Amino acid sequence: MYPSSAEQPFQTVTGRRDERINMDVAVQCYGNVRDVVAPGRIELTIAETATVSDVLDRLTEEYSEFERLLSEEDSLVIMRDGRHVDPSIEMVDGDLLNITASVVRD
Repeated sequence: MYPSSAEQPFQTVTGRRDERINMDVAVQCYGNVRDVVAPGRIELTIAETATVSDVLDRLTEEYSEFERLLSEEDSLVIMRDGRHVDPSIEMVDGDLLNITASVVRD
């Protein structure tokens, strides 16, 4: 499915050891996704090289029911800044990730 967030990449600042570079992103969930995750906007601090997949893994760690929704193929619509996005795309500081249930299902 998605890579483990335990493998989440971090970068170090040149000339300084073990100092991680992070960025802030937001997640807004709608419909039944909001019911199992959290109402309102969630602010997350993630590694500078984190992908959409890393954010989804983080949500899975923090909200156990989210894993069930994520495992249902084609059940979620994931958008970054208003556009559909592939989970392998890297996040950018200040991004907004919108997650909702797919309206169309087999």
